[in-house]
Amino acid sequence: MLAIFDFDGTISDAFSSLLIFKHLSALQITKTFGVLIWEKLTGRGDYQRQLVRVLTGLDKSTLIEIGKNAPEIEATVELLRKMQQRGHEVLVLSYGIKPVIESFFEHRGINVDVIAIDLDFEEGKVSGPAKDSMTQLLLADSKYAKHRIIRLKKLKPKFSVGDCEKRDKHSKHYLAVQTFSGPFMRLRQLIRSFSA
Repeated sequence: MLAIFDFDGTISDAFSSLLIFKHLSALQITKTFGVLIWEKLTGRGDYQRQLVRVLTGLDKSTLIEIGKNAPEIEATVELLRKMQQRGHEVLVLSYGIKPVIESFFEHRGINVDVIAIDLDFEEGKVSGPAKDSMTQLLLADSKYAKHRIIRLKKLKPKFSVGDCEKRDKHSKHYLAVQTFSGPFMRLRQLIRSFSA
């Protein structure tokens, strides 16, 4: 059985993009928020592409540290581990940054396949988004890319876990992480993102 998990707000109890912001200069953050506000006002959903632009020049080691130190939702991580122990295939499908997500799992001794926004590096620094088709699709479509990837890869998930049903429900059996995280989950995640 294939189970698909989201990452930000589902496995990580913070938003990795906000964790990354803490490592950017004030000018980079200001420019990014300006673009994000403009995109919100104009209805464009180019958040991920803008984030990748801002990451240009950031050390890969910083992304790895962010992943290692990202807070987890213990119940979701335990569910993922138990599913793997029972022989189920698990895939993490996220709009997050792949090196951050992979570092999160590697630090916890979890071997899992990840489809997320990947980056290219030159001399240990981010040089831009990777050219692979999954990264390009995630960057181009912030609403339906996950569903499109599942169709393109002909995946047949039987179970999915996420924090946004519209983006993360990929199967008949869906578990909303709010079930075990409580009604103030989003507020807690935002606070942890800025204080982690």
